Amino acid sequence: MSKKKKLGIFLIIVGVVLILFILFWNSKNQTRIESIPALSTGETAAVATVKPIDPAVPQKEIPVLGVGKVSRHTKDFINQKVRIAGYLIRKEAAYAIISDENYGPLGYYDLPVSGVGFDTILSKHKYILEGTLVLGKIKAINGNPYRLQLSSLPTLVK
Repeated sequence: MSKKKKLGIFLIIVGVVLILFILFWNSKNQTRIESIPALSTGETAAVATVKPIDPAVPQKEIPVLGVGKVSRHTKDFINQKVRIAGYLIRKEAAYAIISDENYGPLGYYDLPVSGVGFDTILSKHKYILEGTLVLGKIKAINGNPYRLQLSSLPTLVK
């Protein structure tokens, strides 16, 4: 075997060991992005590692709130992920309106809901809805300019 081939194999092995060392080192730290040279081309490649979630550490759960708590205090919840419990009060083509009560007239503080699975919500059933409270894009029939943009399917409360 020629010296060039031996040197090439040696450099590849050193490069692989270096990459494995960087990946192992990053796995002990929080998410970081490092630039490392690509072996064959001399270009720079980005390697991202993500710190895994430890199942032994409890994750912060978002509390379930009432519709009125969110829609009457929108400044506290705007552009944040929230979970609400409520009933379908009215369904439109592009959104549904959720209320704390399962019957009664449509009110200003009833909350429009759109996104994942809003069309699966049935009346007279209580649901837990999770999503982000946003402003605009839907002109709701009750005049409420805010809406909950669902990020997951509604959960039926039994």
